[in-house]
Amino acid sequence: MTILVDHRIYEATYEREALTIEWSYSPLITSCDQYTDFAVRSTVRILDAITAGRQTYGVFSFQRQAPRNTKLFRQAFPGKLLFGQETNRVEFKTDLFDMANPNSNPTLFELMQQTCVKIANERRSNKPFDLSLREDIMESLPSGGLDIETAARRHGMSVRTLQRRLEDFELTYETLLDDVRSSLIEVLLKDPDKSMAQIAEAVGYSDQSAFSRAIVKRFQVTPTQLRAALSKD
Repeated sequence: MTILVDHRIYEATYEREALTIEWSYSPLITSCDQYTDFAVRSTVRILDAITAGRQTYGVFSFQRQAPRNTKLFRQAFPGKLLFGQETNRVEFKTDLFDMANPNSNPTLFELMQQTCVKIANERRSNKPFDLSLREDIMESLPSGGLDIETAARRHGMSVRTLQRRLEDFELTYETLLDDVRSSLIEVLLKDPDKSMAQIAEAVGYSDQSAFSRAIVKRFQVTPTQLRAALSKD
């Protein structure tokens, strides 16, 4: 999953009675509902095949909103269903985790794992500096943004070197931060399922009125007017 699609977070938490896997996609990916459904359902089917249907689950949480009819979801996901959550999450009960996969192929698994690591490293190393920095800023916006000192440290350079690199693109860190936030706002406003409150939080505003003032200052229109204009494009 982490190889196929860019993730903002992907974490696994192992406790005595349950393993929880939690993930959220890049903020730029606003329509990933069907991919999430497919990925989780595939995981359930694989574990069912290994455990002969004896694997048990706790909770299935989805960022997507609840469908009109949840019958197919109740059939596909044998656990408690939660929709409209901040992240996607699956809780696996650990009662059968000691069971060995009867059809496992350790050599093939090792080759697959090496290939996935190689692809992930290549994707990170091949990204242009400005794109990599933009992604770091974008992922940090919900928690308040990324200061220039932390950004420089993540990229293994001093603040002055970071500033010089940005000068090559005719940018300052402040203008880049503003540009990234504005670009993300435009992407999220095009998604009719995102409320203004959700968008404000995603771009680092805990106060919706501050978000509205920032929109007016940047685009000279209100958030509602900007959403209407983007929808026409």
